Amino acid sequence: MSTKANRYAHQLLDARACTTLMPLLSDADVLSPMDGYDIGKRILDASIGQGATSVGRKLGFSNRTIWKKYGVTKAIEEPFWAHVFDTTVRYAEDNRGIQSLEGALQPRIEPEVVFSLGTTPSPYASIEELADCIEWMAHAFEIAVCPFLNWKFDAVDAIARVCWILCKRNFV
Repeated sequence: MSTKANRYAHQLLDARACTTLMPLLSDADVLSPMDGYDIGKRILDASIGQGATSVGRKLGFSNRTIWKKYGVTKAIEEPFWAHVFDTTVRYAEDNRGIQSLEGALQPRIEPEVVFSLGTTPSPYASIEELADCIEWMAHAFEIAVCPFLNWKFDAVDAIARVCWILCKRNFV
């Protein structure tokens, strides 16, 4: 998958750079969720390679109304997260901020919880030990975008898209 993952990652990055819609990845190939994570990892690596520095993480929320569409049959118990970067986070002064939507493909707003770890938790940390590792935490919102027409996509496209938007705009 590595060659395909690189190709798909760069197609997504090109769509973002050129502000253009693109066909679904899942229309071109049979892809698994793990392939989506592989594509996402390559987008993350490319972003870091271009100079982006992670300043924290965001926690995602599960929209239960769309579970059936993606074949989710049991509750999503684990949190899902992504990096937020110095190149994309905007800090709101006095609880106010202005964000241009220029270059945002099909923008939507999403609530987020963002945080930064001051120390690395152990792999088996309890919730209390994990909380002790948090340096800062904040409410935020994200201008979420989508390179797929009308926000229609399969699960693997959604996984890759989450990694694609991690380099977009967040307000903290």
